[in-house]
Amino acid sequence: MAGPIHAWSRQGRLPSVRGLNNGTVALGDGFLQAIDRHVGAGDRLPLAALQALLVDERRRLGIDSRDILALADPPPPARTFLDREIALAESVARPWQSLGNALNAVIDGLWHLLDDAGRVVFDRTIRPVWLARRVTFPMDNARLLQRLMQGGQLTMSGGFAGVEADGDGFVMARAADAAQGAAARPEQVRVQALINATSFSCDPEPGAMPVLDALQRRRLAVTDPFGGFALDFDSGCLRRADGTIDRRISVLGSLAAGTYFWTNAMDVNARLAMGQARRLAGTLISARDPVP
Repeated sequence: MAGPIHAWSRQGRLPSVRGLNNGTVALGDGFLQAIDRHVGAGDRLPLAALQALLVDERRRLGIDSRDILALADPPPPARTFLDREIALAESVARPWQSLGNALNAVIDGLWHLLDDAGRVVFDRTIRPVWLARRVTFPMDNARLLQRLMQGGQLTMSGGFAGVEADGDGFVMARAADAAQGAAARPEQVRVQALINATSFSCDPEPGAMPVLDALQRRRLAVTDPFGGFALDFDSGCLRRADGTIDRRISVLGSLAAGTYFWTNAMDVNARLAMGQARRLAGTLISARDPVP
């Protein structure tokens, strides 16, 4: 690819680089039992209580708190950050990444426990950092970006403000640097090609798919304020507008994000799918049993 490449995002954060020396960690029985106990009791916990559970498990595993707290630090310039990430990923184990992988086994349960006020705070303050740090990218990708940055072809910045079509190209806009003062004008760059890398949507937007529109029009489904459709946590089945559960329709993937949170991970979706398959199989077997 020839020519300059501008990578703009709202936060200006690159993902962390996946460590080459990472091991695996096993979540403790006490931690797992606590989650099961709270979920079984129908508890909803404030964010601070859920954080306390995670801190206790982090301490049990011997993971340094400084490594995790540093994840939320304002990032340095992208090239500096990437150089540092590559050096760390090549030289040391990164146990916080191993803990993140292990939490996939219970991430939906943790999200289910979090009360609505905690979810709002998480969405507004923690989610952007979580996405940039939890979704690590491979060393090969990191080294390619490093080469492009070192050669001056790729630049990355935060403050993305919007994009508009302009003839046979596009005009990208980003907010002015705060250091330049209130009178500074937003930066604009005209590009010939645009790649939208904002990932998939978790919202069943009107007009996206006729079947989704029909479900909402007939009030067989309602949106979840945290993404996708409102679902019954235990079964994954749709909650109708009147609050009842439609046992005929279950949902997986991005449209289940409000209920299960981390639905872009293959192992999480596979585990949820297995649960739904077992429920469906149990229903079919019960239907075949003769009535005594």
